[in-house]
Amino acid sequence: MLLQMGSKCAISAALLAVALFPIGNGEAKTFYQIQAKPTQKDSEKWLNGNQYVDDVMPNSIVRIVSIRDTLPDKQSTFRVYIKHTFADNVIFGPDDIKISFSGGSQISMIPYEELEGRLRRDIKRRSFLAAMGGALSAGGANGYTSGTFGYSGTTSTGTQYNGTGMYSGYDPALAQQQRQAAQRQQNSTDAAIRARDASGGAALAGLIRKSTVRPGEGFGGTVAYEIPASIKKPAEVPVSIIVQVGTDEHKIPAGIFPIR
Repeated sequence: MLLQMGSKCAISAALLAVALFPIGNGEAKTFYQIQAKPTQKDSEKWLNGNQYVDDVMPNSIVRIVSIRDTLPDKQSTFRVYIKHTFADNVIFGPDDIKISFSGGSQISMIPYEELEGRLRRDIKRRSFLAAMGGALSAGGANGYTSGTFGYSGTTSTGTQYNGTGMYSGYDPALAQQQRQAAQRQQNSTDAAIRARDASGGAALAGLIRKSTVRPGEGFGGTVAYEIPASIKKPAEVPVSIIVQVGTDEHKIPAGIFPIR
């Protein structure tokens, strides 16, 4: 009985812990920062430690902002804003933004739909593990108590005696304490999962999604990307940020480097 109860408590604690802190590969994700290298035709300014670079072409302007936005899975980010003067509307989205490396390889931005799907699956997984852990915790709140005790005394004839014994049984007060503790843990875990869901959704709301941009209208937001392991480098690497606005292709020199 003691072994069974201990096993339930250990398993429920492990499930609740994994619900809050899912097991990864043990390696912290590296955030990559991209910083434009403005040419003579570009304008640059800095504000609160963030770089703003405007690249101008005949029918459009692209602004690159080197700023870190925290997403649920810690993808690397920067911001892109556009404005155009084409006669017709322009369809613009994350597919129109790429990072090009000197060897010819390119990486695309991660669509909102993919990141939102990852968040939904993560919340479902955490909720499932939390529910399993909560059920085990509630099942283990049975008020069972056991232990040992010692005794000693003197008989009517003056003989002294002593010894030890064991006891076990149901303690209603202990059962209530265990149920309350299990409920507090469950409530805390559920609140943490709801907070992650809310904060994750709010963070993803700032991502660029495919939209129709009218002439003279400003549009933009955050874009997210992940560096493949095959091209990860410990130092700055020269790249180009390619942004397609209508028929204008903006190619902005930049450097990308890892930061924690």
